[in-house]
Amino acid sequence: MILDPLSLKVVKANCSCEAGSFGKKCWHLKTLEQMIKKELRERIKKARHEMMQIEEDIASWG
Repeated sequence: MILDPLSLKVVKANCSCEAGSFGKKCWHLKTLEQMIKKELRERIKKARHEMMQIEEDIASWG
């Protein structure tokens, strides 16, 4: 699976399973895509929390 480094969208995906050998999107690829989306959501949520914490810290200085 190849991801675009900026958008993190799947650019190219293939699998060596039977469905993949016929050029179809198999459950292996679908599972990987779901895992990537879940990981991204978690990272975005964590980054948002960290940014909010930094903003609160800066606000408390003044």
